[in-house]
Amino acid sequence: MSWKEALFTVALAIALVGVSTGVAKAQMFASSSLFDQKNLGELKRALELSMSEVQKKNKIRAMKDAAGRAFWSECLKQQVLDAEFAGKLASLASIPGDTPSDGKWLDEENGKLEQRHCSYTSPKAEMLNAALNLKGSKRTVVFAFDSRNWNNYGKKGVLVAWSEGAADYLTQSELADAWEYPAENWKDPAAKIIGQLKPFNYTFQEAECAAYVNPDAPKKDDTDYNAVYRKPGRSWTFSGTEKRGDKDVTRSVRYTVKEVKDNEATLVVEQLNDEGNVKPDGSEEETLDLTDPSLGKPTRCKLSDDAETEIEAAGKKWKVRKWVQFDGKRTYWMSTDIPGLLIKAETSDGQTLALTAFKDGQ
Repeated sequence: MSWKEALFTVALAIALVGVSTGVAKAQMFASSSLFDQKNLGELKRALELSMSEVQKKNKIRAMKDAAGRAFWSECLKQQVLDAEFAGKLASLASIPGDTPSDGKWLDEENGKLEQRHCSYTSPKAEMLNAALNLKGSKRTVVFAFDSRNWNNYGKKGVLVAWSEGAADYLTQSELADAWEYPAENWKDPAAKIIGQLKPFNYTFQEAECAAYVNPDAPKKDDTDYNAVYRKPGRSWTFSGTEKRGDKDVTRSVRYTVKEVKDNEATLVVEQLNDEGNVKPDGSEEETLDLTDPSLGKPTRCKLSDDAETEIEAAGKKWKVRKWVQFDGKRTYWMSTDIPGLLIKAETSDGQTLALTAFKDGQ
């Protein structure tokens, strides 16, 4: 197993728990963005097939001006889309914490798709056929991230499904160059782009979506979660368990801040054997961008209401705050004295992680 693979399976602190460093964060970002792109492409193809069936086409037309979440909800409720698509409507990198729907609401008489289970816009139902038929120079955006999820992938752009062509990411500069719109519009997609500006003039979201604020979304936080990486010589080791069949396997990884210069830190990542020695080919270096505010911050999670508490680890007591991911499957405790330092983590399937050694450096 390479050290990059071990960043997750060996040290839950990076990928499984959601506290990411440079390489692991980039890998997770690329994986989730491709998965979202695949899902949106499948949703578009499924609707194109539905429009070729008279019965389903009439059902869509009967939805009239339903758009955004309401459109997707009706498509599932009216069986225009198969129930399996209920789980494909939430972005994996959703900033407000959207999560896939389990589809149970489909069996309820008055059930409907909740906003937290839908990350996409849509044409008004009665306009879907017209939008899908716009080709060439008239092609338009049929589906896209809604305003809540607009910046899920930052500079990579906003995910869109075109009336002609595959689902892809459209950047701010591409939109400005091709459609000559003011760059500042990008910051306010609800009021200045979605449903108004070409090529987004055929895709809409509900008013409640434009004004929606997820109560579980993280509040503004000015904490420097990169603090853990700012001290040369600082070193910490995690030991964690992973499931392999019926067995619990324990693995360890050590992180050492080798150098800090300007806004970059060099981090050494080492896989350790049972004796605490570095495994053959088990050491690698990566460069971290300390201007990245999300580098050491827990992702897709919120602070628990629990007050600050203490945990004993690596021979000392640590003041910590508990964080819980939006799906409730992962819980972890972060140091309040050294922001960005994970002390303990647990997952709902029984995997664990703990700080087992710490050296504060220079």
